[in-house]
This record gives sequence, structure tokens and C-alpha cells, in this order.
Amino acid sequence: FLPNHAFSCVIKTMGPKRQRFVTVSSVEVRLIPQDDGSLRIKWAIPLSVEFQTNRRLAVPPTGSESDLDPDFAYEYEPKRLVATVAYGGGVQDPEVSDLRKKLYEKVTKDGYQPKLDANGRPQFFFVQNAAKSCFEPDGGLGMVVYEWRAPLTKPNEIGIELEQQ
Repeated sequence: FLPNHAFSCVIKTMGPKRQRFVTVSSVEVRLIPQDDGSLRIKWAIPLSVEFQTNRRLAVPPTGSESDLDPDFAYEYEPKRLVATVAYGGGVQDPEVSDLRKKLYEKVTKDGYQPKLDANGRPQFFFVQNAAKSCFEPDGGLGMVVYEWRAPLTKPNEIGIELEQQ
């Protein structure tokens, strides 16, 4: 679940004043291995076109990362070539490793070259299609709604980035 945006209680979505939210496409999650053997979770939440074109919204801090240790950054996501497989579970389920291995073997067998990170590892990702992000008009992340779907519907995707051919 997205930090500070997961709830285990009833949420009242209508308050004394009506709010407008803009929804965006699915949340993408990556588990990035660290040198000490731990995993860092990277969340990618797309911005809607309305916010991409609004220059008055908050921008990430400027300067080097060593100066500020920023909590977030806006990154342009260029078009990419990916392969995915439908999956009904969560990002940290034990079955994910086996599915990633099968996906890797399938794309290499089909003649595709997986895109590698700086450490030479394939770039896998997990798409939570049942998680819907909503932004407020000022650009703040208003909420993330996790819609329950039966695992047999395979609402999520495990993916791997591929080199452009």
C-alpha cells in the first residue's frame, strides 16, 4: 500500500464542501535491491495531463540529492517497450519471483533483450491496476483507492522493461 494513503476503516468521502479529484492510471511499484541486501520500494504515480501542463504546481526541490535528500521527484517517463503477465496477487507475494523468472525466459526466448539497470539486473515492475490515484486541483495527492478484486480476475501485472528494437 502507498505510504500514508492506505486505510483500514470506513472513509467518508463527502465532507461539508465538495472536492474535485482527477484520477490517473495505475500505480507502478518496483522493489530495488540495495547493497546491504534490503529492498527499497519505488512508487511511480502518473500525473494527469491537467497537472503536467500546469506550471504553477509544486515542484521538487532543486539542488543535489546529497544536499536535500528529497522525498519525491517528477520524472518524464518516455515511451518504453515492456512485456507483462497478468497476476492476481500482491507485489511481495512469494510467487512473484517464479513469475518474473518465467517472464524473463519467455522474452529472451522470443528474441527480446531485457533492459538492465546500473547493476546489470533486469528492470522488473509491478502494476497495481486495482489502485486508483486521485489528485486534488492544487496538485496534491488526494487519495489512493484500493478496489478489491478477486484474485482469479488477475487484476495486477508483473512486467519487465525491454530494449527498443
